[in-house]
Amino acid sequence: EGLAICREAGDRQAVAQFLTALGIVAQTTGDYDAAASLLRECLATYQALNEPNGAALTLYNLALVARALGEHTPASQLCQESLTVYREIGDQSGVAECLTTLGEIACASGRAAYQDSENYFHSALRVARDTQETPMMLSALAGLATLWVKQEKQEGALELAALVQRLPATSQETRDRAGQLLSELESQLPAPAMAAAQERGRARQLEEVVAEILQA
Repeated sequence: EGLAICREAGDRQAVAQFLTALGIVAQTTGDYDAAASLLRECLATYQALNEPNGAALTLYNLALVARALGEHTPASQLCQESLTVYREIGDQSGVAECLTTLGEIACASGRAAYQDSENYFHSALRVARDTQETPMMLSALAGLATLWVKQEKQEGALELAALVQRLPATSQETRDRAGQLLSELESQLPAPAMAAAQERGRARQLEEVVAEILQA
């Protein structure tokens, strides 16, 4: 009803905001076709309004919808488009988030994309470190931990996951991802090795870990 009223009033800014909200709700409930349709209209509206912030966010949300559908190539392309806009407008938080998501998409795309995944995570860490975006650093580390499991670096992944879970700046979404990874690793490592790696991870300092990863 609110969307219809805004359309009748010709308030395109409000229309775009309604479309964003409805698209995210549809995405959250798993109605990806509806989400994609709403977000595509939202993108066109923001582009017509010459609103790069809204366009960048909408491109990013469309990338998340494509990723949820397992469409890795379109997801990566949409996320790259979002990244380009965020860079143009100087939104470093958006840049770091896009780089992390590109790393996650590449990680899920198979062994041939693992190097790309690592490069994206490293780039996200650099941006987040330079702008002191601690939650984004932790999100990138959680993604890197997932990649390391696939590369059979279980103990290193476990240390990262334990560090991510320990720090209060970790978002709930990132904390949940780290917790899931820890549960998966329980079946891959002997209990003593797992306990030792977790202890090492909890004892580390975030800045030290990030510096070591970026210097490697």
